[in-house]
Amino acid sequence: MVLNIRLMTPDGVYWDKPVDQIILPTTTGPIGILSGHASLITALEIGVLRYQKDKDWSAILTLGGGAIIKEDNVTILVSGVEEVVKDDTKAREAEAMLTEATEALAKAETLREKIAASQNFKRANIRVEIHKFLESQ
Repeated sequence: MVLNIRLMTPDGVYWDKPVDQIILPTTTGPIGILSGHASLITALEIGVLRYQKDKDWSAILTLGGGAIIKEDNVTILVSGVEEVVKDDTKAREAEAMLTEATEALAKAETLREKIAASQNFKRANIRVEIHKFLESQ
């Protein structure tokens, strides 16, 4: 059986496709969804959304939002997404961005700077995590 996934951003439907399973980055930790899952509404964190189709895993970075699971339909509403592809150069760039984000977070002084630096750090850290995940596939 399959799950019907609809991923939406403020710009509209990002993709709409069937998958075998999905792992959502909820605010309380990752949650796996298979066909037949109980109905659920959950908040999503900036994180890695993983999905499997025909035994192949893929991952994208989501920028927070929410998800509704009902009768093998998963509707995901997020602020934005970033596709990450398996690429050694991009992986090194992600590592460099994480280093810069870590330094910026340490230097942030005002509340506004700390919030912005924290969000940038989360995105950079997730990019690195996705590249490691893709390398393991």
